[in-house]
Amino acid sequence: MTKKNNYTKKDFLKFWGDNGYIETWDGHGYNWSKEIQDLVLNQIGQDKDKIVLEIGCGGGYWTKFLSENSLKVLAIDLIPKPLFEAENMVYFENKNNQFDCKSIEDESVDFVFSFGVFCHLSKNACENYLIDILRVLKKGGKAILMYADEKGLQKFYKNKTIKTSDNYGKYVDYDDFLPTVKKYDKTAKKILNFRDNLVLITKK
Repeated sequence: MTKKNNYTKKDFLKFWGDNGYIETWDGHGYNWSKEIQDLVLNQIGQDKDKIVLEIGCGGGYWTKFLSENSLKVLAIDLIPKPLFEAENMVYFENKNNQFDCKSIEDESVDFVFSFGVFCHLSKNACENYLIDILRVLKKGGKAILMYADEKGLQKFYKNKTIKTSDNYGKYVDYDDFLPTVKKYDKTAKKILNFRDNLVLITKK
């Protein structure tokens, strides 16, 4: 794990405040929330019997949805306390430059979700998280993870420099992360054609 080319915990709290970031991905020309919710429900089912891990719960927009549709939600972020809380939710606060889920036991999670988080991290930090996600997933468990995508961003923000975007892109590698994911899960695939990459992985 490296500290090089990553924002610090202090940086992120400065960007987003103690209550964390809220990213619905609405208002970008189209509301993607419903499609993403459907993709999640397709993986966790309707029985509300799954243990779910959310990386980067922030203000709790997705956490609320996950808590309403699962048995238990384990939530990780850098903020001192999440803005949204539920009876079936357990929160873990990561330390500075901690890009893992070490608070979570091996093979204890059915499903992992992360949205609007890894697009702000370096490729190295994303890979560290990916390795740990596969550690905590049960065999056959799934994950839906959002990553940045330079080509998609360039299409979306025409005539704008992406590599050095104002606040949150300074240390981010926007190249397609799917080839890296495929090193760990050959079946990994993109599952939504939108501004960034939404990737589905499976623990073998």
